[in-house]
This record gives sequence, structure tokens and C-alpha cells, in this order.
Amino acid sequence: MWLVGVKKQQWRKFGKTTWVAKACFEKDGQEVWLDEKQTDHIPAYIVTSNIEKNGRPLAWVFPGDTNDPDGSELTKEMLANRLEKSVNYQLLRYGLVYPYFFMTLAGRLRDKLIEAVRRAQADGHQKRQALENSTAERTRKIPNLWVYDRSVADGIKISDLKNITDEMEIHPYLFRKIAKTWYSQRMQDYWNALRENSPYDFDENDKSLRLAGLFEDGDPTVFIISDQDFVKLSEIVQIKDNTLQLLRSPMDIVFLS
Repeated sequence: MWLVGVKKQQWRKFGKTTWVAKACFEKDGQEVWLDEKQTDHIPAYIVTSNIEKNGRPLAWVFPGDTNDPDGSELTKEMLANRLEKSVNYQLLRYGLVYPYFFMTLAGRLRDKLIEAVRRAQADGHQKRQALENSTAERTRKIPNLWVYDRSVADGIKISDLKNITDEMEIHPYLFRKIAKTWYSQRMQDYWNALRENSPYDFDENDKSLRLAGLFEDGDPTVFIISDQDFVKLSEIVQIKDNTLQLLRSPMDIVFLS
């Protein structure tokens, strides 16, 4: 939230849900705390042309104010010229999120975002070397996922769901697919027990999983930018002995939908 000027925030938690109860930003040199929803006190604006199925805008977020009136139309060129100032670009630039591209994104905008990813990767490589060369540095968590991502270079061993929830960085699509596979395997164990008329005891602490069959419930077609070709996702994901390796960089992959 610091990218849109939020200096501090207070969180609330109920059950498994966590949300921001209050946010603080600076105005005229003074701290201002906000605790009301749907107010426009934080200087920022969005550029959007579509909404998702739940009614939320698919948007570019920009900090600060704009001279463009509400409802103004921006050409792709106009948007590309200001894209580096967007929160979307900055999140990629600092390695805080993975690139996750769709075919609906214009090529000139995608190229700008790829530039941000490359800058973050260069920073991450330097910081990784610092970690490897300094015992003191190893204890410090660096906020750049490219310092820790091994899914492309070496592959990552995934035998337990905790590997991707607590220990490793992985592309969000693969994360969701692996989590869904874990749930499917638990359900399959349940149905097998029913068929065999044997007892079944669900252990919520058992996070073990098998990567074999990861694409049995769906294998989307993706576009590979460097190859200028369409392939099945399974063709660029290598699985061997529960080790998953992504054979293309996440910024080289475009999902069709």
C-alpha cells in the first residue's frame, strides 16, 4: 500500500479473514487516519475498461492525482507512456509479484511490464549473490521473489503443500493448480475408502501430495513469446520425482484466458 502513499495500516482478523481496518497517509505534512470504506481521501486513481465476474474492475492503479476527468478514454499509447508510474509496474519492478500475462493485454503494455521484470531479476541476482557470500545477510528476508525463485533454474522439490505455502516461491497459476491437486488427492483417498468399505480419517495436518497427474483436470494452451508459438502448459512444465521445473520464464508465458 506504500505505493499509493499509505504510510501505516492497522489490520483486523476474524477467523481466517484478515483486512485493513485503518490506513494512514500524509496530507499537508500531517498524518491522516482513514477508517471509512468507499472514501476517496487517498490520492490515487485507476484506469480500467473491464470488470471480472464478481464485479471488480480489472485495473491499472496509479498513485497521486490526475488531470484526466473521470470517464476519459486513454489510447494504448497514452497508457504505455505513463505505465512506469503505475502500481502494477512497480510491483513487478521490485519483484513483489510474478508476471501473469493474458492475451487480452496489448503487446506494447506487456513489453513495458517485461522490462520491469527484467530489472527486478537483475536486482534479485545481485542480492542472491550477497546472501550466498555473507552469513549475516542470509538471516535477512529480502522483498524480491527473484532472490529466492528456483522454479526455472533448478526446479523445486514439492512433496508437501507446505513447500509452496511456507517455503518456496512459485507462479500463482501453478500454486493454485498444485493446491487443487492436493484437495483432489484427499477426495480420491476418501472415495477409495468408501469403495473398499474401509475407514477413512482425514488428517488436516497431512499436506503430502503427488505431482503426478497435475494436468489431469486441465491443461491450458499458452503462448510462448520467445518461440512465437502456442503450446500446452504441460509441455513447458517438467515433473520428475516430485520436482517441478518451469522450462520457460514466467514473463515468457501468456495465458489465453
